[in-house]
Amino acid sequence: MRATNWILPALFIASILITLMATGCSSRTPEQTVAGFFQAIEDENYNKAKTYISNSMSEEAGDEDDFREMSETPNPEMGENPWGNEANLVSEITGDTAKVWHKDFDGFRWILIKEGGQWKIDDVDLDLSGMMDALEDLGMPEGMELPEGMTIPGG
Repeated sequence: MRATNWILPALFIASILITLMATGCSSRTPEQTVAGFFQAIEDENYNKAKTYISNSMSEEAGDEDDFREMSETPNPEMGENPWGNEANLVSEITGDTAKVWHKDFDGFRWILIKEGGQWKIDDVDLDLSGMMDALEDLGMPEGMELPEGMTIPGG
């Protein structure tokens, strides 16, 4: 009877360890991943920035200019580096995929995947309809014309 007294506590500890390993207890949230990526770019630490992107995106990423281009703000009213503060970011997680966007601009969403247990930026989803709505609200700049066949919704 005494030899079996250790089985229940051992099973309990094993289940906790398995749960921690499965959930990646040290894993960054999708918002922390996006914010960390842009903070690394702002700090001009491009090697660190690469740790926040997926292997496939890393292969596509070229030099420092490509990273700077990725960090450009989609809406000038958002200020500099709107992605660098995770408090401004919102996410939607479905399994091993997440979408992250700025709380004030949802037309530009970063697509993240789980890779090696960590969230990694893998792509971007650009919703032009939201940008067109913003253009309508701001008014078309004088002399600017839309490409042939493109219209402003409601315009």
